Order: sequence, then C-alpha cells, then structure tokens
Amino acid sequence: MAAPAAMTPPMRPLRLEAIHDELSRPETLLPISEVALKWGFTHMGRFAASYRSAFGQYPSDTVRRARGFCGWKRFGCARQFLKLSTTRREVFVLCLDHLLPRPSKLARGHHAAMPYEEVATFIADLRQREAKAALALEFCILTAARSGEVLGMQWSEINFDTKTWTVPADRMKAGREHRVPLSSRAIAILRQIEKLKTGEFVLPGLVRNKPMSNMAMEMVLRRMKVEDATVHGFRSSFRDWAGNVTGFAREVVETALARPIRESAFF
Repeated sequence: MAAPAAMTPPMRPLRLEAIHDELSRPETLLPISEVALKWGFTHMGRFAASYRSAFGQYPSDTVRRARGFCGWKRFGCARQFLKLSTTRREVFVLCLDHLLPRPSKLARGHHAAMPYEEVATFIADLRQREAKAALALEFCILTAARSGEVLGMQWSEINFDTKTWTVPADRMKAGREHRVPLSSRAIAILRQIEKLKTGEFVLPGLVRNKPMSNMAMEMVLRRMKVEDATVHGFRSSFRDWAGNVTGFAREVVETALARPIRESAFF
C-alpha cells in the first residue's frame, strides 16, 4: 500500500541540493548582466502589459513630461521630510541641490526646421508617396499643428461645411480649445482618408481603436532622406514664413500656432 502523502519526504531539501549541485559547476555560473538579460526577456510581456495599461492613450511626449514632473515632486517631498533633521538636511542639500536645476531654468530642446523656401518643393515630393503617414505629414504642415494634435484627430472634430477642425481643450497643450481653418488641399486630404474610414480616429494605427504611431511621420522624413528637419520643426518654418513674407500681425500668427501671446516676446 502506498504511503500517505504526509509521509512523503519534503521536496525543499531536494530542490536546494539540486541548486547547490548546479552552482558548484563552473560552466553554469553566469555574470549578473546575462542573468538580468535572461530575466528581462522572460518577463517582458508581463512588464509591458502592466505599464501600457497605465499609460493608456497618452502620447510619449506627455508621458516624458509627466515623469519629469513626478521626479520634481518626489525631490520636493524628500526635502520636506529631511527638514526634520538639520544634519540630514545639510547633507541632502550639499549632495543634490547643485545637481538639479530649477524647473524655470530648464532649456527646451531646439527642433531642427526646414527653411520655408524649401517647403513647397518638399511637399511636391511628399505628394508622390501614397502612404497614409505621408498624407498625415502634409496635413500637419498645412495646418501648422503639433504632431500629437494631428495624430489624435477624430472625425467628430471635423466640420466639412465650415471647413474647420476644432481641437478640444483636453487635447491642447495650452488647455484651450483651438479652431483651425482648413484649406482646400487639407479638405482634399481628409476626403481621401475618409474613404478608408474604420473608426473614430482620422488616422488610425495598427492597433485597433488607437491612433497612428507618433513615429509614423518621422519615418516618412527618414525615408525621404531628410536629416536636417523634424516634424515639429515645420511649425518654426511656418512662423518664419508668416513673419518674413506675409503681413499678418504677430498676434494672428501666434494664435494660428496655438501659442500664448506674451507681450515681452516681441517689440
């Protein structure tokens, strides 16, 4: 008769012995970098599922800004906590204060821009491409909008009768609704895309119910061998063109770019 389950020898000592035997062989010893890499590949799917669900539909640039803000909040909380101890406060300030600049001192990166004299020729070449990302890039240039605003565009924001695109406040950097007049070519692009309409997004991505990737338009530039310009830089091209060629007031141009108007910025 078989022994009861309670009488079977415990497995833990046997497992520890097996691990000990394995570690005693030199050929089985791995550097920590290889162990970490192996662990990462094994658990990558679970890790991606956890952080992507937390990010939702927020674009990557918003995530980066939020991450930086959270870092400053943690820094502030740590300083408040360490004020309870004079010694700890002095050490903390000496170690970190000179390493972390004030938020107001942080400089924004410059986005390489194409000279406005070259934009017309570039668009002519761009129209030779039939990819939806190429249409998205041309629409982005024509409206002088931010790439995130274009990629997140929904059909409910488009009014073909008035030829306007109304971006809701929750999708704008300044938190204010922005109305964009659409040129005949911009309307034609939307009509062309409308033939392939699959959902609420004007520019759907590969994932269902998600917009096009924020790298799609940048990849168009790379394929066209454009190395000295970025998608965001076309807003600067528009600003230079409007200031040097047209007679529109500065306030009108800044409003078209959905930028806050600062009295001290120009004289």
